[in-house]
Amino acid sequence: MERVFKVVLVGGTASGKTSLRNFLLHRTYTWQHTPTNNPDFVSTSVALNNGELAAVQIWDTADLLTTNSLVQDADGIILVIDGTRRESLLLLEQLWSALAADSSGPRSISMVPVILARTKVDMHQNIDCVQAKEYCRSVLGIDNIVCIPASARTGEGIATLFQTIVEQCQMQAQAACAPEQDKLILDSRPSRHGDPIAYHRFDVDEGPNGKRKYRINSSRFRYTIRRLLCLT
Repeated sequence: MERVFKVVLVGGTASGKTSLRNFLLHRTYTWQHTPTNNPDFVSTSVALNNGELAAVQIWDTADLLTTNSLVQDADGIILVIDGTRRESLLLLEQLWSALAADSSGPRSISMVPVILARTKVDMHQNIDCVQAKEYCRSVLGIDNIVCIPASARTGEGIATLFQTIVEQCQMQAQAACAPEQDKLILDSRPSRHGDPIAYHRFDVDEGPNGKRKYRINSSRFRYTIRRLLCLT
């Protein structure tokens, strides 16, 4: 039984969010890719520098409204930019401004650990980490952000990327001394298929005043969640 950290991938369309997560889970890459329309998460574990395994939920996001609702209780955020497209970096200003302006969450976005993933480093780059970090400092107001070059095609930097954000989440949690009753617990038993990864997809229902609600479209969800996740 251990703490599960919620990590949310934030970035524009085709920035590589889904591919990063898929390589972490399956160690494979495919050129065939469908844009993410609805938010979803996977539950898995990440190896840390000290040899321990940390449980983590990794959320993939779609549009801005979806992203806002998901980061409200996030333990960590990975900003994802496509290193081959400069406009991918410029889009972060819109995304981050919206997240910073949303005060409906339990804590300020400034209290959440944030790192930067510069993807597609196996291709010609139009942005380097120096430029990206300076942009985050001057435009987003994020000082000394960690920038990690990564490639979902070769696997470069992906283990380091998720290891870094989870270790920052751990340090933040220890500093905050979060009450035990607020912690998300993961049972170490595997799923009924013997796969340690639980995959959950959500449908979006449009509610009144433009607010969105999420419902599970998998009948296996309740069965899986009882085995994998519980709240203390």
